Amino acid sequence: MLALISKLPNDINFVWIPSHIGIPGNEVADRLARDGAKHEDVDYLVPLEQGDVSRLVSAYICEKWQNSWNSSNTGHMYREIEPYVSTSVKFVHNNRKKEIALTRLRIGKCCLNSYLHEINAHPTGLCDTCHEPETVEHYLLHCKNAVTSAVCELCTKLNISITLSSVLRDFRLVDLSCLFCV
Repeated sequence: MLALISKLPNDINFVWIPSHIGIPGNEVADRLARDGAKHEDVDYLVPLEQGDVSRLVSAYICEKWQNSWNSSNTGHMYREIEPYVSTSVKFVHNNRKKEIALTRLRIGKCCLNSYLHEINAHPTGLCDTCHEPETVEHYLLHCKNAVTSAVCELCTKLNISITLSSVLRDFRLVDLSCLFCV
């Protein structure tokens, strides 16, 4: 580097310019830096930014919601399928009828005899084939109908446990689960 400088045609003078002297803001910054360097610990609390506060509030609300969900006396069937609350949509399908059918199955409010009996739209609530309560679990897993056979067969093929929770959570089973349930 010195060899390059010596080949320059003009003389070069190096001058030190005390840049902070006389500038009030810089004088204050220098003083605060010197004072801060004397302390072993930082004693200045940095306030949270809006995004941080928003995340903390959301986490607090989700925790309260989860506690309420865990201790609720209602929704036990859906709680088995979705044990954790979240703000995300649980199921979206490009076929609106299938989306509706699966959502109704998941909450147990569908056109099966057990629910129809709850709303006084069926005399007994029993399955026409098996004469047992026609619940979602019965319809998908225990009935002697073609849907149950197909669901069990596909679960075995896909190595999915044959439980109501796994059947209604695995979207590869949507087409079978939604048959005749709209």
